[in-house]
Amino acid sequence: DKRGGGFMSCGMVEKVDDSAVRVTELPVGRWTEDLKAELDRLCEEGRVRAYQEHHTEARVLFHVTFTREELDRHRGDPVDAARSLLPLTAALNTSNMVAFDCAGRLQCYSSAA
Repeated sequence: DKRGGGFMSCGMVEKVDDSAVRVTELPVGRWTEDLKAELDRLCEEGRVRAYQEHHTEARVLFHVTFTREELDRHRGDPVDAARSLLPLTAALNTSNMVAFDCAGRLQCYSSAA
């Protein structure tokens, strides 16, 4: 962040075809249920045509198809639509952190440095 106390975690999205993307990674701190709830809302609003989940214990995989109207709002680019609509970023703070020290005790740290 601008104050030097954090960074941005980003999910991974890749184009499948002219109307669909594959989400293969979520930002740190986001869960598949978070994205699923957002996709359900976008389906109800008519912005996402459909989505499928193909997760395993070790990997995330959403296949998301956008409506033609939504794609038109994003110059026909499904990756741009995904980055704009889906919760694929999370700010992570590196100040005022609590972690275990080398002796295994919880300790408060003012920064990650």
